[in-house]
Amino acid sequence: MGKIRGHAAEHLAQARMVIVPDNDEILDDMAMLKKENAQRVVAIRVPATPDSAKRVLWLSTHGAEVINLVFDRHGRERAETNPRHMRDNIREAHQALVKEKIRDEVT
Repeated sequence: MGKIRGHAAEHLAQARMVIVPDNDEILDDMAMLKKENAQRVVAIRVPATPDSAKRVLWLSTHGAEVINLVFDRHGRERAETNPRHMRDNIREAHQALVKEKIRDEVT
């Protein structure tokens, strides 16, 4: 969260929604943002990859409310070979959430 602090801190304190990049300390980031304002919606930007569904599922089970999958400008995931179109990546994440019966708990 150090990147967000500083000049933007005063505006962040009033924000009803914030979008933060996925990172290794995302749970701490979410907790800090919610502590400042429990009603704030925290959206997490997750790079779309072949493993996105696993990451979306993990984030969802750890309290993520909104997940924004980020694709390249052609609507493809980041992959070394044969990147899938966003519809296939999103479908996989959706089905993983449905299978775990938590689809309605995350956007």
